[in-house]
Amino acid sequence: MDPTLAKSSAQLGIKLDHTAKWQYIPGDTIIGHVHRTAHGIAPEAKVSVTIHGHSKSRIKIRSGQSERRYESSFNCLSGPVDTQILHANAPLHIPEGSDGFSWPFAIEIPAAVRDARRESQKKHFSSPGGVDAAALFPPPGSFTHAGESYLQGEKAKAFIEYYVQAKIEISHQYRGRTVKNYQTATAPFKLKNATLGPPVTDFNMKPYGRRHSVLAYKLVPGVGELSFTQKTRQTFSSSKVPSLTFNLIIYLPSKLQIGNMNLIPLKLNIEPINTSTSELIHDIPQQVLIQSISLRLKPRTLVQAEKHRASKSATEVTLISPTAILALGREISITVTPGAGATAPPPLRLGEILDFRMRSRVHPSFKTYNVNRCYELIWQVEGVVAGERFKLGSTHSVEVLPEAFELGGGGGEVLPEYNASMDVEELPWFAYHEI
Repeated sequence: MDPTLAKSSAQLGIKLDHTAKWQYIPGDTIIGHVHRTAHGIAPEAKVSVTIHGHSKSRIKIRSGQSERRYESSFNCLSGPVDTQILHANAPLHIPEGSDGFSWPFAIEIPAAVRDARRESQKKHFSSPGGVDAAALFPPPGSFTHAGESYLQGEKAKAFIEYYVQAKIEISHQYRGRTVKNYQTATAPFKLKNATLGPPVTDFNMKPYGRRHSVLAYKLVPGVGELSFTQKTRQTFSSSKVPSLTFNLIIYLPSKLQIGNMNLIPLKLNIEPINTSTSELIHDIPQQVLIQSISLRLKPRTLVQAEKHRASKSATEVTLISPTAILALGREISITVTPGAGATAPPPLRLGEILDFRMRSRVHPSFKTYNVNRCYELIWQVEGVVAGERFKLGSTHSVEVLPEAFELGGGGGEVLPEYNASMDVEELPWFAYHEI
């Protein structure tokens, strides 16, 4: 949040009734008071208060001695935002030495807003409401981003910021006409994304598979020390070496939720592919020892300023450490048996074994007009079968939901959900260019 948003003076000041760490959510009411301590007589004064929110982006590109700048700004609170009149076109007299005047206020943050894009902007900037540009959606939470690419000579910044603004309008006569003077005061506040209701229990688990083949004489029971010829054949992956081909299938969440301590049902299975496995080892059980599994969350921020785009990946967050299985102090394995009549092994319930829960605190996924935060889930599994090591992994998109917030009393209006699609292909204005 830009610290310069805070502005107060004797002419007009504003104070919010909250601690410095307080964060509001859409639909909350902000309580505070506006004050004026400057003494004087105003024949006619009007004092008002309202709230503002902006999504600002800025990209600078340096080429040699020249620098180009791109900027874009959108109203995050487009729609019905109240302006409260605290002192309505009446005289205002503050005697010298007095404490001045103070006007209390209570103003509601919109629970849902509308698309603020102009018609000319709809071709290049995203709609936070998704495909339906007329849909209502919650305003995005406060956010700050700064990224730089020394190689490309680019700097990108983005801010989503909110503040309460008070305004005093003093009217007086000058040479037969009415002259108006204005003073403003601002007080920033933080808005955080929230999912209304209890923590989710459905993490939308999806299977992802990687195929792998193991060539080893020790797939055959009773094989002892290998001869020089056998070692050579195995080294060069000769077709004469017995082979086991399998699919490693991992069930990953496509949704995570900040602060949600429900168990995430991560599962792992290994299914043999009979048509690509040597018939010599059909119906022979093979033990696949799982030595390590790691799961990391990779954030990426995408910024657009005018028609220029940039993206920046931030530090990865570890969800499951590579040493998690080792720390158990026991072996984790799956026994697979290739062959037409073999029974498929049950999956490893790694979520239960490793007590996998969303313990990390990150900024939730979101998409607004010119800023987007998305995440990828990076997984890697290491194992051993017949003395041969393997390492498999991949990357998949995941949505990080805001923290759950349960309203007291039950009932109430059902609010729209955040649109935070993780599919970058749905964001045509974002280039695959990292800074």
